[in-house]
Amino acid sequence: MSDFRKHLERSLQDPEFRDEWDARAAERMVAQQIVEARMNEGLSQQELAKRCDMKPANLCRLEGG
Repeated sequence: MSDFRKHLERSLQDPEFRDEWDARAAERMVAQQIVEARMNEGLSQQELAKRCDMKPANLCRLEGG
């Protein structure tokens, strides 16, 4: 199990954190779909950002949720 997963499991024990995590589930799903679509098209973040007329750093933040 990754360090992130371990940290997430511990964090989800906190009811306030869990509520926020659950409230943002749709945002995480959209971000995941963007990443999957980009990868399926064989595009880098740089290439997709250019096509979307946005800065690569903003796309990175969007994909990261």
